[in-house]
Amino acid sequence: MRRYLTGLLAALLLLCTAAGAVDGAGQSEPLALSASSVADGASNVAVDTSIKLDFTKNVVNLQVKDNNKTCFSVTDSQGNQVPIVVSMGDDQVDREVRNTIYISPAQTWPAGETLTLTISGNLMAKNGTSMGTTCTLRFTTAGAAATPAPTAVVTATPKPAATPKPTPTPIPTPTPAPAESEPLSSETPAAESTPAVVETETPAPVPTVVPTEPPAQTDGEGGIPAAAILAVVLIATAAAAALLIVRSRGGRK
Repeated sequence: MRRYLTGLLAALLLLCTAAGAVDGAGQSEPLALSASSVADGASNVAVDTSIKLDFTKNVVNLQVKDNNKTCFSVTDSQGNQVPIVVSMGDDQVDREVRNTIYISPAQTWPAGETLTLTISGNLMAKNGTSMGTTCTLRFTTAGAAATPAPTAVVTATPKPAATPKPTPTPIPTPTPAPAESEPLSSETPAAESTPAVVETETPAPVPTVVPTEPPAQTDGEGGIPAAAILAVVLIATAAAAALLIVRSRGGRK
């Protein structure tokens, strides 16, 4: 029984060692490009060629697959990037594809162009080892290179001068006809004459004779008789009346 178990363990160890050797998991062996379907310096390569790259270790395992897809690029003679597709198999389904990566053009390679395939030194194997140095592969595609289209010179067309908008002519507003006025009479009305001052004869005031009682007789010497005083009054009244009549006649002239 012990011999059986010992033999079984030995067989398992041999299988693990063989698997490690086939898988390229040995730490001492560096990761490197072992073969390419398109040789470095090849010419007349078809524009739809897919380049098969074989490496010395497993470079498609899930542990390194995403990193390794970013380690490839193709440029033309002018240094412009050429779109590519990086394809890898599944080493869990088919162990024969674990060391192989395919590089294909996204559409076709440019015709008659010298292209450079660059493999970054960051390319990593399943066991953690990497290439360490960049590897390049140059090849020239078949066909004639496309002639670049002449660059069109765009001449700026001057903008047309703005045409001034015509100024609208104002429409004259009709002036209303003046209202007909009554014709003026040629006859000028006579100016109203200022009424003349009518002189009226002012009747002379009639002196009112106020009957007076006869003055009392004064006794003694030096007294004025009452009849004399009455006569003076009557004379004065008559003189005043005569004077008024004279003035009134003089004003009438």
